[in-house]
Amino acid sequence: MRSFWYAIIVLSCLPVMLSGCNSEEWKSMPDSIQRFVSHYYPGAVIESYYDNSSGYYVDIKDGASIVFSVPDAWQSLNGNGVTLPRIFIENEMPVTLYRYLLETESVAGVYAVARDARVYRLTMFDSDLVYNISTDKITYTKWDSSASSSISRSPSLSPYAIRR
Repeated sequence: MRSFWYAIIVLSCLPVMLSGCNSEEWKSMPDSIQRFVSHYYPGAVIESYYDNSSGYYVDIKDGASIVFSVPDAWQSLNGNGVTLPRIFIENEMPVTLYRYLLETESVAGVYAVARDARVYRLTMFDSDLVYNISTDKITYTKWDSSASSSISRSPSLSPYAIRR
């Protein structure tokens, strides 16, 4: 009886799981972006995809927004209120930064990340972390409700930047 209910659940979820891979948006994405999304967000439904001279943009339905500078290089991920997948943090962060996140038990607390040639900028629940690639240093800014408006983010790094 248990396997009967399991089969019903799997069969009812199958169209939803496959719809992300069969949409026009999915088909128009480069293969490397499809692999990235499939790896870190399996079964995701693509809400929108477009590219222009500044990059490639993927919005997952009820999920993350991802920006790629070129098809093989992600530039930013914004979980849009949800933490980023742990496997993404494990695989994509520099070793020093990942070790810091492990030591501070923060691996599961990253809501957004952006990078460029100089830094990785991570948005946590109540703070920002900036990892400087050349110096291997991490700076930490705790948000304060009275000071949060004074925190500025570089538009080119911000995963919250308006993309259209």
